[in-house]
Amino acid sequence: MIYLVLTVGPVIAAISLGGGARHGQNLAPLIGRALGILAMAMLLLQFLTSGRFEQISGRIGLDRTMGFHRVAAGALLLVIVGHIAGFMFRAQSWAPDVLLARLAAMITSTGLLGGTLAAGILLLLVLWAKYLRHQMARYEIWRLLHGGLAVAAMVLALRHSFVHARLFADPLGTGTIIVLAVIALGSIGIIYVWRLYQGRAQGFVVDAVHTRAPGIAELILRGPKDGAFRFTAGQFAWLTLGRRHSVTDNPFSILSLPSELPRLRFMIRDAGDMTHTVPALVPGTPVAIDGPHGSFTLQKVDISKPVLLIAGGIGIVPVLGVLAQLAEYRITSPVYLLLAVRDGAELRLLRDQLPGLQENLDLRALCLFEHGEGDVPTNIENITVQKARYDQTHLVRLLDGQDAAEMVAFVCGPPVMMDAAIDDLAVMGVLDANIRMERFDYDAANDIISRRQRQHFTLILTAGVVITVLATILSVWM
Repeated sequence: MIYLVLTVGPVIAAISLGGGARHGQNLAPLIGRALGILAMAMLLLQFLTSGRFEQISGRIGLDRTMGFHRVAAGALLLVIVGHIAGFMFRAQSWAPDVLLARLAAMITSTGLLGGTLAAGILLLLVLWAKYLRHQMARYEIWRLLHGGLAVAAMVLALRHSFVHARLFADPLGTGTIIVLAVIALGSIGIIYVWRLYQGRAQGFVVDAVHTRAPGIAELILRGPKDGAFRFTAGQFAWLTLGRRHSVTDNPFSILSLPSELPRLRFMIRDAGDMTHTVPALVPGTPVAIDGPHGSFTLQKVDISKPVLLIAGGIGIVPVLGVLAQLAEYRITSPVYLLLAVRDGAELRLLRDQLPGLQENLDLRALCLFEHGEGDVPTNIENITVQKARYDQTHLVRLLDGQDAAEMVAFVCGPPVMMDAAIDDLAVMGVLDANIRMERFDYDAANDIISRRQRQHFTLILTAGVVITVLATILSVWM
């Protein structure tokens, strides 16, 4: 509802008080102008749905926030197409050659160059993020270009709007867009200026770095004893190493418990970007922290129910945080852990953790690996190690008759495994509301819950377009 108000609101303000909509005018260009205002508002709000604001993503989940950001970007392009089409159909002749001539005239018009460039940049951003993000540039370069081009598109679109949008003739319609523009620019300043200053001011430095498995390092930070940083087990933080700028920061799940502060522990896999420098960090290196973020926690979870934790690869880090918190709570309900990795050597991440956790938990674990040797002692009670690739039969075997409908599930890991595991949980009867997920890759998820969410998001965005068109038509008829 808030999103609809912020996007459709400027349209209603402009067409109700502006001088653009008049009885007898050609309806198509009026709808085109209204859709242009809607597109401008949607573009500005993309800066707020970037996942970096805990007030949003912390309430609804980072997966939902980033999912909406992606769906809204695609919808924004369609609204821009509608904006352009409104002016293509402005006259009586709708012959294909005439429409193409009008489109060519708009694209090549020097007066409309700002709007054309803005639309082209947005098309490039969506296609790049959807299909080429992992191929064309390193993570840091992609982030810098993605943010810089988005700002350029916003500036060009704002100039285009105020120069050409006749529906901005009234102060209210103009004012609403200006307010959204200030919010968008302010969000950029908060993320890349204020957060960096605030993160460095917290005073965290590298305490030690240890290699825990091939390509996986444990980073231990030390902060001041009277520090203000607080978090909940299972959350993550964005880390900027050394004196770099925050455009190079990466999100990492926190391995430690809040009771361990002022020490913070992270388990980081070498992914080929700045993460490959982690093993070489020397004690005393400053680290700026933006966080905590995420809702992969026990907050608002009924821990009197059996708990199932499913992790793939490095996704074990936030799962271990939740598991350790459950042990600290000394819950009496059964806890099930399913971990799947490719290299059996990665299972050593559990080797020092499980014995201590079992002292305070009714824990049963199944550890799967695809190649190598399983590096978990097989003589630990209720721990099974097997060389196999995850499928639903392993989940059924681990639960051993436990009623899935009564469980709370946490899932974190590679996208393909998460999609399969969440679909399996749904088939077994686990309620959507009882599944918490944490994704490290925000490409479109294909599990059943994410598909339902995209349908819901699509309805919201469609409602915005329908309201815009109906309001424009009514302004002409009234």
